[in-house]
Amino acid sequence: CPIMFDVENIRAMHEASHDKCLWIAFSERSDEMVDMLSEHFFGRDSFPWDGKMKECLEAIHEMGHNVKVTYKTVPETEVISLEKAINYFTMRLHNNGWGAIDDMKEEIRNLIEPLAINGEIHNKTVDKIAWVSWSVK
Repeated sequence: CPIMFDVENIRAMHEASHDKCLWIAFSERSDEMVDMLSEHFFGRDSFPWDGKMKECLEAIHEMGHNVKVTYKTVPETEVISLEKAINYFTMRLHNNGWGAIDDMKEEIRNLIEPLAINGEIHNKTVDKIAWVSWSVK
């Protein structure tokens, strides 16, 4: 979610706090199916994860006191039926700029159906999550 990387939102949270702040954000993210489908429909993801994390952490270190940063990596394999997967990925990816939702749904079916194992999609995700806490000055 790009809003989590908005330094002004983090600054507003800091200023509204009476003592401590906690900011939790994806510092890295991979989602096998969403990445593959996004690249197919929209091109390679160009979200600047490293740059955004660096910008936010610099701002937090500048305004905060006793900054603590902990990273947690969370791997997961989701197993869902082909039909649920088609609906889920369509919901995640569709925007009106792409075209009709039913057209995208059919395209997603064509792309992921060959990957199904016994009618199920096995989607591997790995999220590296930053837990950043600090005291206000």
